[in-house]
Amino acid sequence: MRRASAHTAPAATPGIQRLLTAARGAGAAVAHVGLSTLPDHASDSGPWLAQRRRATFSAEDLCLTGTKGVEFIAPLAPIAGEWVVRKQRYSAFTGTDLDLLLRARQIRSLIVTGVSTNACVESTVRAGFELDDYICTPPDGTGSWDQRLHETTLANVDHRFGVTLCVDEIIAIWSSRA
Repeated sequence: MRRASAHTAPAATPGIQRLLTAARGAGAAVAHVGLSTLPDHASDSGPWLAQRRRATFSAEDLCLTGTKGVEFIAPLAPIAGEWVVRKQRYSAFTGTDLDLLLRARQIRSLIVTGVSTNACVESTVRAGFELDDYICTPPDGTGSWDQRLHETTLANVDHRFGVTLCVDEIIAIWSSRA
């Protein structure tokens, strides 16, 4: 099993950081979603663990609860009043209270960012779409260890599940409504 590329998160971070700053300025609700797996494979089903073991650029101890791997990086850390959602699968909706939080605030339009585009981001986009949310995924606010998978996933998102707008386009929309 190969570990995730060191280039995955840093490549997406500047776009996500700009978008996060703009979202805060626009008064948008912000949810920070982080993968958090339990020690001794307590949160790992057979299928989950089998697939993780054979996946390219993965590790069984990735985002292990109680380690630095579950912390949000400093430029993207939550501030008071922002939601923190811990997930144990790729989708931010599976086994979490994210949909409840969104529905309580009558939020139906989501901007999904993060890594990896073709795993966590795609799973969240598909689940959100299936829950009748409008989805936007910025190419420069997502990242993957494989550029081909990143681009293919974004093309599929744009074709079937939502729209892909660059961070600057999203910021411009928020600015025009201020």
